[in-house]
Parts: sequence; structure tokens; C-alpha cells
Amino acid sequence: MAAGVLASLRKLAHEREKLRERERKIVAAERGHVQQLDRLLSSLGYRVIPDNKRHPAISLGTPQRARRKTLKCPKCDRRFSHPLPLARHMTATHEARRRGRKATTKTTKK
Repeated sequence: MAAGVLASLRKLAHEREKLRERERKIVAAERGHVQQLDRLLSSLGYRVIPDNKRHPAISLGTPQRARRKTLKCPKCDRRFSHPLPLARHMTATHEARRRGRKATTKTTKK
């Protein structure tokens, strides 16, 4: 019985090593793909920002030519880089709701 358990443990250890080697290959391939994507996106003004150090996930950064958010909402602390989103924010967030049409009473004939 002990020999059977020992053989099973060796087999599991061997499979674990195979899985670790497969993981290393996948991580290396992923890094290569991310580097290729980074080179491609850098020509468009974007960059790849890793989420964590062990397994960098792809998340697109802001364009390098992005404008600074210099426009401030006068009623709250939000900032915008263009006047159109600021105006949309003002009407959607701070403008009082307009009243709907006056309700008219319908009379039905009997």
C-alpha cells in the first residue's frame, strides 16, 4: 500500500511540474503578445498599462495627446477637458427637472 501511495505522489509531482512548465510558456507568450500590442498602440498614441506585476493584464491608458481637465463644474468638483461634456453634465445633473405637459381631463361619452 505504501508503494502505491508513493507512486501516486511521484505521478502528481511530475504532473505538477508539467503544469508549471506549461504556465511558464503561456506567460511568456502572453508577454510577447502584450509587447506587440504595446508597440502597435504606441503608434496611435496609446500605451499598455500592466495591472499587476506577475501577470500584466491589458488595459488601455489614456492617449498621450489628451487634453488636461481644465474646465470645472461651478456646482460640484467634477472637471472636464471639453465644454460639451461639461454642458451635458450640467443639464443632466444640476438642472431642475422641467415640468411635463399640463394634464388635460378627458371626457368620455356614454
